[in-house]
Amino acid sequence: KKSKIVMFGDFHSLPSAQRTILDYISDCLPYYKKHSKKVVLALEMLKPSDNEKVKKYLKDQITEEEFLKEIQLNKSWGFHWQNYKQFFELAKKADIEIVGLNLRNPQKKATLTQRDRFAALQLTQHIKKNPNAAIWVVMGDLHLAKEHLPKAIESQLKLLNVSAPITVVHQNNDKLYW
Repeated sequence: KKSKIVMFGDFHSLPSAQRTILDYISDCLPYYKKHSKKVVLALEMLKPSDNEKVKKYLKDQITEEEFLKEIQLNKSWGFHWQNYKQFFELAKKADIEIVGLNLRNPQKKATLTQRDRFAALQLTQHIKKNPNAAIWVVMGDLHLAKEHLPKAIESQLKLLNVSAPITVVHQNNDKLYW
């Protein structure tokens, strides 16, 4: 609750991973609403260029079918929409802003490091724009290793001279898994 950024590790092809994240978010919502804190949900499945389309979808200005076509979900993501649709349903119900974090270049595949740096830049821009907001991040487990996205965010925050506590709530652990 005290963290500015809460990162949830997402095992994209496992529906229970998305449900677990949704449970965490749902459990925290009353606290944020009580303290009048804005909530931003940042999703790896979206690109920042999708943000305006997301706003239209959340306001029911376009249909689900139109939304999925406009963001080219099948080309840009590759995982089941049904697993992620629940985040959008919660956002509609609870008035949560959703933003994209993914770097997608059709001509050249970005490296994990490039994608982490890009996501960190997007997140720190949202922190600068919404200093009192809580930002919940749904990102693949690989990104949440200490030397990846968390380190990239800390570097960006240092450049901005901004303090923002970061918490990693859920991450796949190879040692426990195997």
